[in-house]
Order: sequence, then C-alpha cells, then structure tokens
Amino acid sequence: MSKNYKNEKLVLLRNQFKKDFGEGFITDLDNPIKIKRISSGLLKLDEILGGGIPLGKPITVYAEYSCGKTTLATTFAAKFQQAFPNKAIAIFDSESAYEFDRMNELGVIIDNEDRLFYSTETALEKNFDAIDAMVESGEFSLIIIDSIDNITIDKIKNGSIEENDMGLEAKKRKQFFKKIKPKLAQTDTTLLIIAQIYANTTGYGKAKIFGGGNSVRFQSSIIIELAKLEPLEKNKVEVGIVVKAKTQKNQTYKPFETCNLDLFFETTKEWKAGYDEMASMLQACVELAIIKKGGAWYTLPNGEKIQGEERMIALLKQDEKLKKELLNEYIKTYGEK
Repeated sequence: MSKNYKNEKLVLLRNQFKKDFGEGFITDLDNPIKIKRISSGLLKLDEILGGGIPLGKPITVYAEYSCGKTTLATTFAAKFQQAFPNKAIAIFDSESAYEFDRMNELGVIIDNEDRLFYSTETALEKNFDAIDAMVESGEFSLIIIDSIDNITIDKIKNGSIEENDMGLEAKKRKQFFKKIKPKLAQTDTTLLIIAQIYANTTGYGKAKIFGGGNSVRFQSSIIIELAKLEPLEKNKVEVGIVVKAKTQKNQTYKPFETCNLDLFFETTKEWKAGYDEMASMLQACVELAIIKKGGAWYTLPNGEKIQGEERMIALLKQDEKLKKELLNEYIKTYGEK
C-alpha cells in the first residue's frame, strides 16, 4: 500500500475529533511532541534520565536518610532558576530541612521573592491547594515537596481522625495527582517529590518501601532511588559520599539505568559542597572517548596529557574554555549515539 494512501473515512473521523475535542486531541505524527529537558549539571545523571530533567513531569526521589535527596533537590532548584529566569520555583519544606545559607552556596537565588516561594506548612490540603494554584498560573518552573511523608490531612494533625476516615489521606493524594499531572504537562511545570524509605510491615512485597502511597508510585513519570555506596575520601579524611542513582521507573526513557555521583559535604579550596559536576563530566567524557584514559593518565582532544583524576578534575574546574569545548563535543557525540 502506498505511503501516500489516505483512508477517507479515517480522515473524516480525524477531522471530526479535531472539531469536537480540539486541535491537539489526536497527535500529528509528522510533528510528534518532543519532551523538553534541561540539564541537571550532572552529565551522568542527565544520561540515565534520557538527556536531562524532563519538564512538565512529576519526578520522585527516594532514599535512606543522609543519601543526598535534599541536596539533589537544591541542585535542581538552582538549575531551574538559571534556565528560567522569568519564572519562580517553590519549595514546600515540611521537614524544615533546607538551610538558606546552604541553598545559596549551592546556587539557589534566595533573596528575591519573585524567584523563590518557600513554605514549611505541613497541612496536606493547604499544600495541595497552593501547588494547584501555582501550576495553573504557569509562572513556576519547578515545585519541590520535601517530603511527601511529612504532609498530612488536618484531621490527623488535629487528632480528630475517626474510623470512617481511614484511607482519607490516600484518597486525597490520589485525587491531587490525577488532577495535577495533566496541568504539569500543559504548563511545563516539573514537580519534584522527595520520599523517605520505610520498613514494609505488611509481610507482602519488598522489605522496604518509600512513602506517599501508590498514588505517588503510579503517577510519577520518573522514580529515582539514591543509595550511599561508600565514603568519599581525600588524604584519608572522609569529605563526602559516593551516591548511586538508579531510575526505578522512567516513562520518558529506558528504566533501571544507574550512575555514580560524588557528593561533598562542605566547600574547601579544592572543591565545592554538593554534587561534583566536573567529576560527572569527566566520567561522561571518558566513556564517550572524548577524553582518553590509560592507567592514571588522561589525554585531552588536543593531545595534552594529565596525570591523575584529581588533577584532571581540578583542571576542568579552572579552565572554562576547556570545559566549554569538552561540553560542546560531549553534546555532539552524545547526540550521535
């Protein structure tokens, strides 16, 4: 059958759908909708996500305590502020876990009310209503809930829960996520949900589960698990941790992809607090043979040789021109994969 063949009945039906339900009801396959993304600054994390953080999607990050969840959320916040200077971000910090000096250190603009909305409210109804209004406004690029486990319905907070209220919190979460997910897509607002890990006391399924209930698991487009692999040591002193990130669910790319990320606790002369972007860049460039590695030596595209990983990372941090050249080559090479 010719590619140009048109079934007249289907053409009429397609046109009827457009008339009745709107132009975008049936996607034009000649111009498919592409997922918009921005970089997290961590190239290896971008890779396992499918090319960066997708816009307009709910994303869940879960882990044990002290595995870098809040630091990753803060990193995302800084990147979204940089990418969308005319939009705000919002953080619903029900655990009061964010320190403003730390946020500023990691690149978040904290002294401009047009750039950051911050709340420590723990009432589920108030938070969900506020998030709904923010998403509908179209003026927010990123909204963070940290954590979903610590926001609860007023009845539980006030101690007035009754037997017929069982499951009420789960129902409200389910209603919220079903309502908010299409709005996120329409406004390109990314919702980042932080969740804790709990022991599963039901006796069924996995030994450990993360909070938020099935609504979070079902409605999240991406679920990232963070795990502490080992201490990060410099001169025999523990200065951070190596974090393993794994996409347990990814509706925008293939799931179960992993990467390792270096996370520093504090800023020193040698490194900045937070996730090490240059270590991730080096790893990505070596894997694509942009930088060639032999033993302890690294060979740059211009033939220059650098001995040792620490020296190579230090050079990337100091030489903006080299970093830009490698990033451009990475984007070109990665796009050809």
